[in-house]
Amino acid sequence: MNPDCDVAYYNLHTGVQFDKTDVRVPIWFKNDADPKIACYCNNITEQQVIAAVTQDNLPAMNDIITHINGKMVAVCQYKDPMGVCCSRAFNEAI
Repeated sequence: MNPDCDVAYYNLHTGVQFDKTDVRVPIWFKNDADPKIACYCNNITEQQVIAAVTQDNLPAMNDIITHINGKMVAVCQYKDPMGVCCSRAFNEAI
């Protein structure tokens, strides 16, 4: 997970590699991601999270997601590029 590297995904066993230009969605931990997604499940950007914390005084992930989307959807294994919960990226934005 190097924020400066152009590689998005790789497989050491098969040698398969995808660069950032090969993928459809920006990878959240890359420095030049635009937009920088904090939650792929709910399509929430890092900028939206920061605004919810600083302007709306919402300190928790669930509160922020509900505030922005009206509901919370959790399909991380399908939508997040890493196949895991987005709480790490989300909490880094908070």
